[in-house]
Amino acid sequence: MTTTADPDWTEIAARNNADWCVTVWRAHGLPVRLIPSLIFCPARTPSFYPNAVTVSRDADPGMLAGFIADLRATADDPAFSVKDSFAALDLAGAGLSVLFEADWIRRQTIGQAQLSPSLDWRRIETAEGLSSWQAAWNETPAGAAPIFPEGLLAEPRTVVAAGFDPGGVIRAGGIAHDAAGVVGLTNLFGDWREAAMGVASLLPGRELVGYESGEDLKISKSLGFSHCGALRIWAA
Repeated sequence: MTTTADPDWTEIAARNNADWCVTVWRAHGLPVRLIPSLIFCPARTPSFYPNAVTVSRDADPGMLAGFIADLRATADDPAFSVKDSFAALDLAGAGLSVLFEADWIRRQTIGQAQLSPSLDWRRIETAEGLSSWQAAWNETPAGAAPIFPEGLLAEPRTVVAAGFDPGGVIRAGGIAHDAAGVVGLTNLFGDWREAAMGVASLLPGRELVGYESGEDLKISKSLGFSHCGALRIWAA
């Protein structure tokens, strides 16, 4: 009797997140390139978004490290960074060091009845709403262009979500991106529990992935998320 192998949730989560990075790059009009096991942008990328993301654990680490070193030399980006999705690379030779480490997380389908966010959660659909969302997120470096352009609101696989208090003020938020057969949670802010459940409430019945570290990772596990692999962010 044959059995079906368990899904590689690390790779599924990595591919979802890589697709989200590509979506952000393209929203900024940046080029996107692909070689086996690596998606990359040969240009300066928005703050907090890498220049390259690994998408398969099957690549030769030495080959990728050499390619990334060459990419860094030509990318003209002083904040060059790489999302090492499987914590498998040594990029010290490319002049990079580990910025932080995190865990990929996964949560099986959550039904509407299991979701109990306390705020009024809505999808952001206007440029004005997106501006308010980014002000509440409050992570854009001073003087920098908005990280999330208005064009993202037209992306059918992306939901920019906000939790409003009774006075109409955004108290929490996040982004959900549908790719690789799952919904990736990213850029959560406010109370992590509220944000995760609030964003998920707009897409009930879907498998969730993401990555977290520290206290937010502990909170995610208390909500039924499980660890499914490690990643590293390398930066110049």
